[in-house]
Amino acid sequence: FYVIKKTTSAMATKKVIVIGGGIAGLSAGIYSRVNGFETHVFEASEKLGGVCQSWSRNGYQVNGSIHWLMGSGPGNEFYEMWRELGVIENTSFYHHSSFIEYVGDGGTKIHLFTDVDKLEHHLLTLSPADAVPIHEWMEAIRTLSKYPMPLPEADPMRMAWSAARILFTEFPLVRSLIQWQPVSLRQFAQRFQHPAIKELLETFWHPEMSMIFFIMQQAFANMGAASYPLGGSGTFVEKLFDRYDYLGGHLHMRSRVEKIIVKDGCAQGIALTDGTSHKADYVISTADGYQTLFHFLGERHLPDKLKNIFEDLTPFPGMFYFSAGVRQTFDEIPPSISGFSMPLYNPVKVGNATHARSAFQFYTFDPTLADTGRTLITAMFHTDFGFWKNVYDTDITQYRNERQRVIQNILDNLEMRFPGLRERLDFADGATPMTYVHETGNYHGSYEGWLPTPKALRYQIPTELPEVKNLFLAGHWVAAGGGMPPAAFTARQAVQRVCREEDLRFSGTMALKYA
Repeated sequence: FYVIKKTTSAMATKKVIVIGGGIAGLSAGIYSRVNGFETHVFEASEKLGGVCQSWSRNGYQVNGSIHWLMGSGPGNEFYEMWRELGVIENTSFYHHSSFIEYVGDGGTKIHLFTDVDKLEHHLLTLSPADAVPIHEWMEAIRTLSKYPMPLPEADPMRMAWSAARILFTEFPLVRSLIQWQPVSLRQFAQRFQHPAIKELLETFWHPEMSMIFFIMQQAFANMGAASYPLGGSGTFVEKLFDRYDYLGGHLHMRSRVEKIIVKDGCAQGIALTDGTSHKADYVISTADGYQTLFHFLGERHLPDKLKNIFEDLTPFPGMFYFSAGVRQTFDEIPPSISGFSMPLYNPVKVGNATHARSAFQFYTFDPTLADTGRTLITAMFHTDFGFWKNVYDTDITQYRNERQRVIQNILDNLEMRFPGLRERLDFADGATPMTYVHETGNYHGSYEGWLPTPKALRYQIPTELPEVKNLFLAGHWVAAGGGMPPAAFTARQAVQRVCREEDLRFSGTMALKYA
């Protein structure tokens, strides 16, 4: 492995080891350095970013993760967190006017506008008979736009103060949470008479996700605070690394953790697969939850609640991530946050799941990903991990053939929608759940941890273990819903807890002096 090291004026008193170099790991590294700790980030692979990666293919930069950044604009606490982490300054954002462009099975077009007034008018024009659920939905977006969700705090006193403030000064937010959190997208869809609106809600994301999660994303978009950072995942991760590097953090690449060293009920460092060990006063694991709990630690250190969590909650399903580069501009496709959702001419079987439609993202709005006149296209297809693991373990040639079959089936559908596309194709690729396992170690290839179902959002996922002091957990597996904001704010919380143990006052805004 290699180490990148710089020094700053900050005097390190205690040592923090961070496992994982994704969004959560780099964020934990930044906050640890800002608060004066000697910090070492250990990443198993050859690339930083975890799930939030980009890669090069035939002159294209494939954006492997980011669709929008919740907190990209001012007026909310997530924006301040991203400023602390150094990803706002000198970043250009594309502000989409639509969350998704949707073509129903019957040809009906729905524009899920980011502006709530425009969206309400559009939906009422489309289906006057659904006025009641439309008005309730739109009012929820307006409420969360006026009272955006606060940044979660780790300190009990700050948490209590934040809860009291919300209860007494932002009661409409509390009322919306109570009303919408128990309702799934599928359940809300049943209230609509219009088949295309019902279909959109059931297929937009996962039908069992909580409506409050969906409404929250729409509210941030309505505020102008859910925009896309040009450059995508690769540029975003580079900015995080630059801030961490400038602050004097140590980075260890290709350093795979074998176990967390626990002695006398206290985490004291890590042991790597190469036989070396590294001592520390604190360990923050942002790695895969299952790997951390059952491999790095072992069941003897786990409370029953954590042992059962992988049975109690549902992770995001595995994913087949399709990408292609085409010498075409696709000017007829309106840009949107989540892409252009259309019925497939021929259903695509991916593992044991059959898809009758898909949302394709045409990156016509990001000129940094391809040369002029060329467009990157991506699409995500949910699939089952068991199928891909079985074929991978049984016959690697069959695995590669199956992956290629899926790619060709997707291209067939694109060709039927855009005749001549194959003649202008520069590349086509696909990542399976096994790709995610190899690159990130994620449990069953799940790309965002726990699915934000109503049950999961009520579940208090532990970030500390009573049996192991000085160990803190952060990342997708301690906050249902996944994505970059939970990765970053759980890392922030972990460092808050380290500061609590050291009787130090946590500082996040101090990072701004290094901007």
